[in-house]
Amino acid sequence: MELGAVATDYLGNDISASIVLTGAVDTSLADVYVLNYNVSDAEGNAAIQVSRTVTVLAAVPPTITLIGESIEIYYVGETYLETGATAEDADGADLTSDIVTDSTNVDTSVEGDYTVTYNVVDSNGTAAIEVIRTVNVVPTLGLDDLSKMENVKLYPNPTFDMVYVKIDNLKRLEVYDINSRKLFESTENQISLSSYQTGVYFVKVINNNNNSRMFKIVLK
Repeated sequence: MELGAVATDYLGNDISASIVLTGAVDTSLADVYVLNYNVSDAEGNAAIQVSRTVTVLAAVPPTITLIGESIEIYYVGETYLETGATAEDADGADLTSDIVTDSTNVDTSVEGDYTVTYNVVDSNGTAAIEVIRTVNVVPTLGLDDLSKMENVKLYPNPTFDMVYVKIDNLKRLEVYDINSRKLFESTENQISLSSYQTGVYFVKVINNNNNSRMFKIVLK
């Protein structure tokens, strides 16, 4: 809003209506703007120019925070559970109830990678940066012979690198990616995933009796 200015001549007469304003402010674009005010009296005597500096700051968008993990893993056939998010504006006002969530494309009956989007707009019309949750629907990869391998343990999970397997009669470990592609195998009780990208992997543990058990691992 332009606040304007007032002017009087040397006799005290109000000549505000004769003020000439130059310059403009675009509040849709963050920048520094200068407005100049000039006026002359009836005898043509010019006033000393007065300037006003207007700084338009970039709008601070609201923030959205996911509840739960940004990457969630479901086996084919499991029911998707939306865990939601919270949001607040630049002043800390709660906008959680205004979040628009779109999880309509998640189909846990079909393996694949799905995205859930979260958006919100504050009272000034400033939109938050969209937040995305990735939902990985993965195959079971044949979780077989579980009853014969109840004592096997695999840890830590999630992991940042090393995975350890506790079993008495290990024959080998087989590591698969989310697309069921075999990446490598090992006869050691520990493996490193540091050379792979973050995501979901499967470790198949096979004992000397050729019984096997598949474990899902999240690499962060």
